[in-house]
Amino acid sequence: MIDISLAEEFLRTLDPSTDRFEFRTFSDREDGPGSKATAFKFSGTLREHANQLAQLNRAGAGVFVVVNSGGQKAAEIDRVRAVFVDLDGAPIEPVLGAKLPPHIVVETSPQRFHAYWRVTGLAVHEFSGVQRELAALFGGDASVCDLPRVMRLPGFIHQKADPWFVRTVVSEGGESYPANYFRRHAELDGQQFAISGVRWISDDTEADLRSALTAINSDDYSTWVKIGLHLKELGSRGQALWLEWSSKSEKFNESEALEKWTRLGTSKTSYEAVFADAQAKGWKNPKAAGTQRNLDPKIADRRIIRFTRYGELDPRPISWVIKGWLAKDAITALVAQPGVGKTFLALDWAASVAAGVEWHGCRVEQGSVFYLAGEGNFGLTNRLRAWELEHDVSLRDASLFLSDCLPGLCDESAVRTVVAEVRSLVEMYGMPELIVVDTLARAFGGENENDTAAMNRFIAALDVIRHEFACSVVVVHHTGHDPRKTGRGSSAFVGAVDGSVYLEKTPLGIELSSVKEKDWPKPRSQTFSLRQVDLDVQDEDGNKETSAVLIQLPDVLGIDSREKDRYAKQRQKEEVLTLYREGTTTASISERTGIPVSTIQSWINKAGISRSPGKPRGAKGRESPQFPHPPVTGPL
Repeated sequence: MIDISLAEEFLRTLDPSTDRFEFRTFSDREDGPGSKATAFKFSGTLREHANQLAQLNRAGAGVFVVVNSGGQKAAEIDRVRAVFVDLDGAPIEPVLGAKLPPHIVVETSPQRFHAYWRVTGLAVHEFSGVQRELAALFGGDASVCDLPRVMRLPGFIHQKADPWFVRTVVSEGGESYPANYFRRHAELDGQQFAISGVRWISDDTEADLRSALTAINSDDYSTWVKIGLHLKELGSRGQALWLEWSSKSEKFNESEALEKWTRLGTSKTSYEAVFADAQAKGWKNPKAAGTQRNLDPKIADRRIIRFTRYGELDPRPISWVIKGWLAKDAITALVAQPGVGKTFLALDWAASVAAGVEWHGCRVEQGSVFYLAGEGNFGLTNRLRAWELEHDVSLRDASLFLSDCLPGLCDESAVRTVVAEVRSLVEMYGMPELIVVDTLARAFGGENENDTAAMNRFIAALDVIRHEFACSVVVVHHTGHDPRKTGRGSSAFVGAVDGSVYLEKTPLGIELSSVKEKDWPKPRSQTFSLRQVDLDVQDEDGNKETSAVLIQLPDVLGIDSREKDRYAKQRQKEEVLTLYREGTTTASISERTGIPVSTIQSWINKAGISRSPGKPRGAKGRESPQFPHPPVTGPL
C-alpha cells in the first residue's frame, strides 16, 4: 500500500527549507517488459506528481528522489543537502551507534538500509570524496558518490523480487551538521563496533602525521603500500591522509589509489610507524623538540621542491569569496585615509559573506568570517545591526565572529593563538572564507611599520593564516603621504599582497577602486555613500542610537565630465541640506565642507527649509545628536 504522507515526512526531514524536489522513476526489473515505458523524470512538489508516481509504482517502477538540490544532472546540482550511505547489506548497528547519528534511516528491503546525515556548507566538489569515506567507514556501496544520485523514496513499493514497502525507521529533525564538524566527528565511537577496527586519534596527532609524511617520498611503490598499511587502522581519517600524501607523486591516480586502499589488509604495525619512518628520513617532531612551526613559509614547508611539466597542468579559474574583489587563498589590502569608511566597507564584506547575500551585485561564497578587531568588538555591533536593518537580513545565526582584541601579529606566539582560536571554532562552524585584520597598525603590536624586518614578520604571519585556512585575508590599512594609494609603512607589504583596493572621498561619493590585481582582471570601480540608520536601541536618555551603512550609488563613471560635475554638485547640495535638517548650523556646515555660508543659505532658502538653527523639526526643543561618522551623503 502506497503512503504519500510517509514520503512527505521523509522530504521534510531531508530539506525543511523547500517542498520542491527532483523525482525519477524506472523499472525495478530492468530487463522486464515495459521497462522503458516507466522511465520518467519529474520536477516540482510531491503533491503535484503524487498520482503519476503512484500509478508508475503500481506498474512496476521504483520511485526515487535526487537527494541534492538543483536538478537531475551533475552540472545542475548547486547545493549538497545530505551525505548518505547505501549499506548494501552491511549491518546497521555501527551507523546507529556512531558518534554523529544519522537524521534519517530508510529500510529499502529486508535488513537493507540507507542512512542520511543532513549537512550544511559542504562544497559540491567535496561531495564525492565524503561519500566514499562514508562507504569505506561503514562497509557501504562505494559507487554511491555521484552528485545527482537518486535514492529510494519511502512510502512506495520496492518492486524487485518480493515487493517490499520502503519505510523510514529513523526520522530525526534537529540541526544539520556543519560540513567540517561532520568530517571530523563522523567516526565510530571508539572500539564499540569491530566492523572496521577504526582507531581514534586527536586532531594534534593527525597534524603530526601530516607533518611527518612530508619527509617521506610517495613515488616508491613499496613505501606507498607500507604507509597505507600503517594508516589503515585510522579508517576514513587514515584514508584521507594517505590520499593527500599519495597525491604528491606524479604517479598518483585517485581511482587506483582508492581501489588499492580497499584491498589493503590488516598489519601488525600501527600509525606510530609513520613517525619512525619519517625520523629515519631526518624529520623532527616539532613538539618533541619543544619548538613550534616557524613563521617563515620556506622553513614551515618541509616538502622537497618538485617540478611538473607544463603539459600535465590544467588551467584553473580564480575561486572567489566576492566575485571580482576578494579571491580565495589570497591577501588583499584595503587602504584609505582616516575617516573615509574603511571599517564600514570591511564589515559590509564580512556580513555579506557570512549571510551569503550578494555584495552590491557581486556573487559571494557563503562561509564563516572571523573579524580581528583592533579596537575590540564594542563599536562593531552597532554597525552590524545597522547592516541587518538596512538589508533586512539577520546575522544572528550566521557564522560571523568578532574578536575582543587584536594581538600583535609580528609575534609568533600571538599568531599561534589566533590560529588556534579560529581552529577551535572551525569544527562546528566550518572553515573560514574570510578573515579580516582591522587594522595593520593595531596588528603590528608596537613595531615600526617602516621597518622591513618587522613587516616581513607580519607578512609571514598573514601567510601562515592564509595557508592554514586557504581563505581570503583582508588587511585594513591607513594610507600615508604616498600619492600612489599604496598605504603607509614598508613597501614590502605592497609587494607581498595579492590584491589592493583604495577607498577615497570624491565629489561623486566614496569611491572604491582596485589598484593591484595579481591574476585577475581589474574590477569596475564602485561609488558609495554612508546612510544613517536609526537603531532599535536607546541611550540612557531614551534617544535612539544611530549608525551607518554603505549604500551603492548610481554608476556615473561612464558619463561625460559636464554630467559628472552636475551630479557632484547635486550630491554636495543634498549633503548640505541633510546636515542642516539634522541640526548642524550653517557655519559648521561651511567649516566641514568648505562651501561659503552664503551659498549654503541660498540652497536652504530655495529648498524651502525653515527652522531655528540647531533645532530640527520634531526635535522637541533638544539638540539633535551629531552623527559621529564621516559626512552622511545620499537620501536618508
